[in-house]
Amino acid sequence: DEWDSFPGFSTQNIKINEIIARNANGLKDEFGDDDDWIELYNPGQSAINIAGLYLSDTLLSTSFHRISSSNAAKTTIPAGGYLLLWTDGEPSEGPNHLPFKLSNGGETVYLAQLVGGQVNIIDQVSFPKMERDVPYGRYPDGSNTLLRLSDPSPGSANLPVRTIGAIVFNEFMGI
Repeated sequence: DEWDSFPGFSTQNIKINEIIARNANGLKDEFGDDDDWIELYNPGQSAINIAGLYLSDTLLSTSFHRISSSNAAKTTIPAGGYLLLWTDGEPSEGPNHLPFKLSNGGETVYLAQLVGGQVNIIDQVSFPKMERDVPYGRYPDGSNTLLRLSDPSPGSANLPVRTIGAIVFNEFMGI
């Protein structure tokens, strides 16, 4: 098994933590592009290199993209840390760039590993239609609670949803 070389490696703990499927004025990749992105979260006590895991936006086994092992510095998630992957359809730009793009109309994203030739889903997130620069993710980080978040927080803890207290108009006068 390819995971035997990672003592204590537990892919089951890695979570798809935050998604931006309509990045317009937000974070830019290393090429200056405002591509959509997926943030992975490692709640564990040890750093985990995700090289060899797979991501996809469809369950077709041939569509799963293997994370390259070409640069461990770009594919290792620190303990309690985060890793961004760009869904820009341009895998030639590096190991953090995936060959598919997210649909801002909503879809499901899958994180998986190949076990005995079979796709084993580690985590999946189905997100609704997305507004520009509005993230969808887990709050608190790594939890099972998924919702639209108020502010993107790439590479750091997801922020609570901002609420505006009840506003009451108790008088209105026309001119």
